[in-house]
Amino acid sequence: MRPITEFVTRITIRDNPEAPGGKAAFPIYRGSRKNGTREFTGKVAVTDKNALTPLWRRSVRNAARPNGRAIIRPVLDMPLVVRLLFSLPRPISVSVKRRPFPSVRPDVDNLVKPTHDALTDSGVWKDDGLIISLITSKAYVNGFHADGTPALNEPGCVIEIFKVIT
Repeated sequence: MRPITEFVTRITIRDNPEAPGGKAAFPIYRGSRKNGTREFTGKVAVTDKNALTPLWRRSVRNAARPNGRAIIRPVLDMPLVVRLLFSLPRPISVSVKRRPFPSVRPDVDNLVKPTHDALTDSGVWKDDGLIISLITSKAYVNGFHADGTPALNEPGCVIEIFKVIT
């Protein structure tokens, strides 16, 4: 059976995409060191090292829920094909000749996860496990993606979602 895709929506986020910088873990204690009653609870707090990641997630949620309502109703619950086109700011110290594409950090896969999580939180799809095909690219602002698609004229991301019909 050959699958057919049907366009669902395009979401444009106009903010600087931020990837998490990894995780940091901190043990949780109870009691007082001063009184000698401090003891490990057996629990650990985990946070993102990059403080800007929550801002990116909020920008994605706001774009997916303009006016507080999800742009897609009902929530998608079928196989999906997703295309993410990230437009990153070019560092001032990097010329177009020297590096035409952002072949440095942040890694594409690190940009994808917080974006998918924010789309799940905003009610676009039931779970990002529904994605059976993912096309991802990053380019510098006002440049071109590897497939020739023009990048945005400011930092951000274009998300295109297609449902798979069998």
